Amino acid sequence: MRFLIYKWITYGIRDLEDNLIKNGHEIDCIEYTFRNFEEDEVFTKLFTDKLQQNKFDAVISFNFFQIISNICNEKDVKYISWVFDSPTLNLYSKAIYNKCNYIFIFDRALYDDIKTMGVAQVYHLPLAVNVNRLDNLRASNEDIQKYRSDISFVGTLYDNKISYDAMVNLPEYYKGFLEGIMKAQLQVYGYNFLEELLTDNILEVLNQYVYLKLNDNFIGQAKMIYANTFLGVKVTSMERRMILETLSDMYKVDLYTNSHTDELPFIRNRGYIDYYTEMPKVFRHSKINLNITLRTIKTGIPLRIFDIMGAGGFVLTNYQEEILDYFEDGKDLIIYENIADLKNKIGYYLAHEEERKQIAQKGYKKIKEYHTYQTRLDYIMKTVF
Repeated sequence: MRFLIYKWITYGIRDLEDNLIKNGHEIDCIEYTFRNFEEDEVFTKLFTDKLQQNKFDAVISFNFFQIISNICNEKDVKYISWVFDSPTLNLYSKAIYNKCNYIFIFDRALYDDIKTMGVAQVYHLPLAVNVNRLDNLRASNEDIQKYRSDISFVGTLYDNKISYDAMVNLPEYYKGFLEGIMKAQLQVYGYNFLEELLTDNILEVLNQYVYLKLNDNFIGQAKMIYANTFLGVKVTSMERRMILETLSDMYKVDLYTNSHTDELPFIRNRGYIDYYTEMPKVFRHSKINLNITLRTIKTGIPLRIFDIMGAGGFVLTNYQEEILDYFEDGKDLIIYENIADLKNKIGYYLAHEEERKQIAQKGYKKIKEYHTYQTRLDYIMKTVF
């Protein structure tokens, strides 16, 4: 078969291409930065010309783009979108009802939400990792020394992406309410209640101080945007900083990020690392790899867990509902319940090297058997064709 891939700056796109080619498919790619997800004359011409010049069995993208869907619908071409952000605001568009769509969503809670909206061809599909690429990535003695760590965390602290911090003119009473529910959410894993607590009165006030530019094709609710883009990201930033500060007072912690860490004096900020060439070496040569899930992901397993386990690394993660659908706590990875539990488990697994290595090995084997791009693409192809 022949596929057209829409490429943008995101993890895994090379793995998708490589596995499609390995399976005997032909691929072509189009790279573009959208000016507008609904209408973009330049992209429309480029994309339409591509479709007219070649016969494609389907167009594929990571995440959903309504402009691609609309063009595919017009040209009668199947559109496969594999969604790995939660929520993805682009999904809350009238374009999700196009008959060309085959939408695969990693977060079951988001899948349920879209399914209840009457979208026909939407499916739940966890993320994947390219184990073959990771197996072939060799680390030199210099690499091992460079990336060796007791505890490592790879990820942003969202210091430049927090819309909540821009609400400087919000009245103190309402700001206090929002900060109260965010602090409460910090104490709860596995259940996100921020959206439920945004009453009509709170929303009315927020609408007076925040400008949300929603186009006529948007079919979601403003409270979802406030709960996730504003509050959920802020809670994640608070949580990651709190955990890293707590742990760095007790242990050696390496943080790989381009975020500012001046207020975390005992953290060793190692800077940005490349997803394909460096990140797997960190995972493989760290005794403990932390996963602190973005709070906007309701039930799904974040890509970071698959990446760590696929590289043979040991994972210590917060609870996410779907983890236990695919992995065994204590055998494939370790789940912490709260910060006190996190500290205790770090101490235990740093002291029990053989047990830690056995868990990492079992997790790797399970990933290699069930959670590769090969298995996911088999499911996608069987579903679509």
